[in-house]
Amino acid sequence: MKLANPAATLAVVAHADHVLKSIASDDRGANLATYSGPGIPLAPGIIDVITSFIGASRNVR
Repeated sequence: MKLANPAATLAVVAHADHVLKSIASDDRGANLATYSGPGIPLAPGIIDVITSFIGASRNVR
């Protein structure tokens, strides 16, 4: 997506999966647990990235 819009900001959060939780393993069971494990925290840094994105989008209008 960054390639499609050079003005975009790319944010990479280490070990974050597509449900925004941290998974540092290739283990399928550990990965599947992120879908239904409410006790698995969001990936470190993900909240900062999201709030920065929301704050920046408010300034675009």
